[in-house]
Amino acid sequence: MSSSTVATILANREGGTLKLDGLPLPEVGYFVGGLIPALVVPHDESAESEIEDFLLDAGTAPGVDFLGWWTDSEDGRLWVDGSDWHLLRTDALRVAAERGEIAIYDIAGQAEIRV
Repeated sequence: MSSSTVATILANREGGTLKLDGLPLPEVGYFVGGLIPALVVPHDESAESEIEDFLLDAGTAPGVDFLGWWTDSEDGRLWVDGSDWHLLRTDALRVAAERGEIAIYDIAGQAEIRV
């Protein structure tokens, strides 16, 4: 991961996803975070060095295929998380609940879904 990835995250705090192998993202299904402890940044901080450190860890963590980030609609904090993909909403919600996640991301609907 590079400093351009950090710049992308900070310039698009509303959210986004990167596939760590560089291949195209899925167009349907759901992203579920919680594979590694998330980085949570208060809404008024940039936290560039913390994000860089997180990206290094995420890039070597087993099972992390995607890097997702978003600003929580309820408290304005920026979350950066290692994620995986699930085709079915029921599977994504079950896995998210097991991981203690607060939301999943609906790819086609481009919206968070609270667990």
